[in-house]
Amino acid sequence: MAGQFYLPRGKAGSLIGWIMVWTNRWLYKRALSKMAENLLGNAKIIEIGFGPGIGIKMLAERFTNSDLIAGIDPSEVMIRQAENRNKKKIQLGTAKLVKGRADSIPFPDDTFDGALVLNNFFLWSEPYDRSLSELRRVLKSNALVIIGYAQWVAKDQVKKLSRTVSSIKGPDEEIVNLLNESGSFNDIRIEKIGSFVK
Repeated sequence: MAGQFYLPRGKAGSLIGWIMVWTNRWLYKRALSKMAENLLGNAKIIEIGFGPGIGIKMLAERFTNSDLIAGIDPSEVMIRQAENRNKKKIQLGTAKLVKGRADSIPFPDDTFDGALVLNNFFLWSEPYDRSLSELRRVLKSNALVIIGYAQWVAKDQVKKLSRTVSSIKGPDEEIVNLLNESGSFNDIRIEKIGSFVK
């Protein structure tokens, strides 16, 4: 079942999509709040690994004047769920969902004002520098990137890294190290946003 969270497929993958909607909503709310503080309402935004499309829907609702809220995801099951969840915006041409991975983003250079990566950064193909360079390519020079995760998700994903466990201080530090090593990003900050448990 754990593999279904990496690449949802079949009937089990459909169920995983509904679980993702429920468990990730709190994280999306916090991330989108931070995006809204820093980007204009007409910002073009891409979500890498959009899953069942709840983030795409929330982005389109928050950035109402945007003419492009886009996303890539490798799972056919998630693409279908996201398309169903975002039919109206897709029909209007303001949302575009495509099959793909972070290391090959099918959009032109300098397209996006912001990018959102939630609960999937450590699932990207290694080496990470290729995916990070590709992300940097599609972003405008002053773009905002939010990489977020639930603590329980990151702990599980970090175990899958090819680096030795002794070199990993924690998910935050590992993300910062990878971003710094890529040479593509600056003004990197870590912000704790708390837990969804109330």
